[in-house]
Amino acid sequence: MTQSIIISFLFIIGGAVMRYLPLKQNYFLGYRTFKTLRNREAWEVANKSFGKSMIAIGGLFLLMSIVSWAIFPIQFKRLMLGAFILVILAVIKTEIELRKIK
Repeated sequence: MTQSIIISFLFIIGGAVMRYLPLKQNYFLGYRTFKTLRNREAWEVANKSFGKSMIAIGGLFLLMSIVSWAIFPIQFKRLMLGAFILVILAVIKTEIELRKIK
């Protein structure tokens, strides 16, 4: 349970950094693709979109962790698989947002 709560907060904090702090384009932190590193507008859109998704995933993961601890046990591996699938969906959502930018 402790692991999943820590991971939940890491998702939330990482998402908040991407969403709310003005990150300059770099190779170390943020949503990095060829398009986002070449285009400042794409960088901002991608980080805001992905950051928002990461906050939501972290909140959902935290809720699932608490429910699994309080009501019925779910294996940590299954929680991580659910979070992984949600991250993939967040990447797809962000890439769709990026395609709208010219």
